[in-house]
Order: sequence, then C-alpha cells, then structure tokens
Amino acid sequence: MYHSISTHPSNYYYYYYYYYYYYYYYYYYYYYYYYYYYYYYYYYYYYYYYYYYFSLN
Repeated sequence: MYHSISTHPSNYYYYYYYYYYYYYYYYYYYYYYYYYYYYYYYYYYYYYYYYYYFSLN
C-alpha cells in the first residue's frame, strides 16, 4: 500500500508544532515590542512633563 507522506500522522504533528512555535514566537515578539514602545512613550512623556513643569517654576 502506498501512502503519501503528506498524510502521515507524524507529518501533521510536525506542521502543528511548526505553526505553533511560529505564532508563539511572533506573539511574544509583538508583545515585547508594544511593551517597550509604550514604556518609552510614557518615559518621554513624563520626562518632558517634568521638564516643562520645573522650567515654568
């Protein structure tokens, strides 16, 4: 009996874990990306806030 390799169960597990770690990687990639983005955003926000605050006083 000839069976296509694409129908082999192990091949399904291969693609399953492949896409699993693929989206897992990009999920945390964008997670830390926006994390540091808003981190520096508020950092400079308060930086200029106190800068003008003390400059006016």
